[in-house]
Amino acid sequence: MDQKIRLIDGKDIPISKYRHAVIELLFQTGEELYTYQFISKEIIDLVIGKSLELKGSLFSADEATVALNGNDLVGIEIGFTGTCFRKRQITMKPIWDNVGKKDLKLIIKRSRQCRYLTPSIESNSYYVLGLSVKKEWQGKGVGKLLMNNAMERARNLGLKQIQLDVMSNYQAVSFYQALGFQCLVASTSPLPKENGVPTMFRMSSHI
Repeated sequence: MDQKIRLIDGKDIPISKYRHAVIELLFQTGEELYTYQFISKEIIDLVIGKSLELKGSLFSADEATVALNGNDLVGIEIGFTGTCFRKRQITMKPIWDNVGKKDLKLIIKRSRQCRYLTPSIESNSYYVLGLSVKKEWQGKGVGKLLMNNAMERARNLGLKQIQLDVMSNYQAVSFYQALGFQCLVASTSPLPKENGVPTMFRMSSHI
């Protein structure tokens, strides 16, 4: 059965038609980190693609909201209660069976180096794993629409704040600041930093 993904108006559509577009938008949220941690774009596409179809995993379509312009997917937000993060990581386990042992060993090593870039998520938070808008649609209100929708979801869950992680050199930082987000901590890790992974900002906003 084709996994469904939620439109911002609440309707569901099949993920299969937009699978590639979703992968590219999510990759756009942290290209340096994903490339370092997962070695190659081929593995990134595999991991995110299979996670989209695996309910309860990190990138699962069950917690994604997308914005369309006609038949063109122009933006996506994936988020969930902060307490679910570890459980969703564990749900990813079957996906790693599709990665070669040598590559997997390096991914595990690099993931351990990168885990210090993302502090623990507070239990009363809605965590935005990824919010991304197609480049030609940035600055046209799509990101704000998706974030407002995420805030509404968080309120309905009884949560008090939204948290997210963003690369310190990305234009998205000023976007989040304009929405009232503040940087709680700036994190770096030596080996990722040496390999082009920028400092990461954990940002938060009360709702």
